[in-house]
Amino acid sequence: AVVSTQSTGSQNAFVDKFIKRIKVRCTLCPWNGDFADFTEVHTRRCEGVRVRCEHCDQETPRSEMEQHVHQCPLHVKRCRFCQKKIQVAVFEVHLKQECSDAVSCDICGKFQLLATLTRHKDPSVGWCEGVGAVCGLCHVKIEDHSHYRDAHGMSLKSAVKQYLRSSDFEVCDETVSQSQMVDNNLRI
Repeated sequence: AVVSTQSTGSQNAFVDKFIKRIKVRCTLCPWNGDFADFTEVHTRRCEGVRVRCEHCDQETPRSEMEQHVHQCPLHVKRCRFCQKKIQVAVFEVHLKQECSDAVSCDICGKFQLLATLTRHKDPSVGWCEGVGAVCGLCHVKIEDHSHYRDAHGMSLKSAVKQYLRSSDFEVCDETVSQSQMVDNNLRI
């Protein structure tokens, strides 16, 4: 008996349709559904499927890949100081020994741009975590805003206004009292 190609095609289509509707369960996560969805959609999104790192070729579950990439020794990131691309595995060495634009703060230990290190450590405008805040009125180191109430008998808002009123500045070649500017324009 000879089977025509057309009938074989329709039989294969019937089998394909049947297989695609078989209910399956993913063994890597709680997902379950049709076989067609599993092969065509789910395996591309499943967090349990092992995927290959584009940097080192290590296979890692998709759910852990982002964390792996940040720790991957072959992953490259850009140095925010000199803009060179450096492998993560040698990034600390680069900062300590190679990057001429980076310097470690002697107070907090974090790397800073050499040109901004002085401002970084400035108690009034800096961002160094090891340097405490300084009162703008009496210039002593303070822990929190209660200093203004305890030492000066005023709220933080009043202290800020008083500090801002304390000097004059130039606006368009005309000396303007900062006190006038604060009173007229600052609403705190």
